[in-house]
Amino acid sequence: MVTEPGSEEAHAFADRAEALASSTVAYAEARAALARGRIEGRFTEQEVATAGTALDRRWAHILTIDVDDTIAHIAGDIADARTLRALDAVHVASAVSLVQEGQVVFASWDRRQRASAAAELLILFPESL
Repeated sequence: MVTEPGSEEAHAFADRAEALASSTVAYAEARAALARGRIEGRFTEQEVATAGTALDRRWAHILTIDVDDTIAHIAGDIADARTLRALDAVHVASAVSLVQEGQVVFASWDRRQRASAAAELLILFPESL
């Protein structure tokens, strides 16, 4: 999609993963980040279009976790306990909801989000920043 620190590592991890899952809000976050990059002059219209197409292709293979009442309440508890931003808490809560399905690895480069995921006993990727 776009190149930034950790991109190659993240793509390699995703290619090796048995399955990929994400909260549905991640799609809107990714599209908003692309739009912001275009507005700020970091990306051209063509780069945004190409990245959007790549996002859509990858998204088709991701198990999406809807933000229902259960996820919202778990996220609220996490946000309260860890003073985490709302959408960061939603991502952690979405991963927590999958733990009963098997091993969950939480990928993030945000230190506060990672600390919250670790507090919820999720495995982190990358292992360290």
